[in-house]
This record gives sequence, structure tokens and C-alpha cells, in this order.
Amino acid sequence: MPDLPFSEQDLRAANVNPESGLATDYLNHFNEYLMLAELVATDLDGVDVLRDWQRVDYCSHFLHSRLAGHETAVAVYRALPVEQRTEFERTVTKLEDAIIAHRAGSQSVSIKDIAALRDQVADLISAGPTAGAHATTQDEIDALFD
Repeated sequence: MPDLPFSEQDLRAANVNPESGLATDYLNHFNEYLMLAELVATDLDGVDVLRDWQRVDYCSHFLHSRLAGHETAVAVYRALPVEQRTEFERTVTKLEDAIIAHRAGSQSVSIKDIAALRDQVADLISAGPTAGAHATTQDEIDALFD
């Protein structure tokens, strides 16, 4: 992590992991797609909702948000080592490509594939693998209420 003019308290207030320099709020962009994809998996009338999803890079996500600490999240990201940003962006691009393929109706990309890629992005944000973590599907949530 580069030396930045932000305290650990500033970073945490912006949901920026002090170890990775990345903010968890960026995952919401992908979690929204996953949640909607799971909801419409059985109701094809809702597929139009998925077509509205668009790629949004990390900085744009925060610059166009009203999230507390959005300026901190962008400043820290821009100060990260190029190698770290490149790895992060490469992983995000794989996730975005999978979402776009799924959105286009590709049978080669499943919701579970997208969730696995989202978990890889989450691992980079959390500065380590989320051991044993997995995406909760709508079916798993529904089963809790049965």
C-alpha cells in the first residue's frame, strides 16, 4: 500500500480496505446484476432489466456516486501501484465480459460463473481469498424461509 495522506480511519470511513487500497462498494455494481439475474432466472419477462446493466470502471463508479468517501476511494485507487491496478482491472474485465455474455443469452456463462468471478474481485478488494465464501443464490435465500 502506498503512503497516502489518509488515515486508516479515513480509509475505513470510505469502505477502503487499508491493506488493498480498494473499496468494497464497487462490488455493489456486480452484486446488483447477480441479484437481478437470479430473480429473473425463472421469469424470462424480467430479462429486460438485465439489459440495462453497463460496464462502469472503478473510478467512474465512485466519481458518479454520492457515497461517503468517494473522493478518498478514487484518490487511493489512483495511487496504487500500476501492477496492482492492472491485475484488478484484468479481473474486473473478465467479470464484465461474463456478465455481458450472460446478458446476451450465452449458454456458456452461468450465474454461478459470474458469482465466482465476482468472488475473485472481492478477494482482491479484501486482500486475500474469502476462504469458504460463496455467493448466496436466491434459491438458498428462499430455502431459509421454507
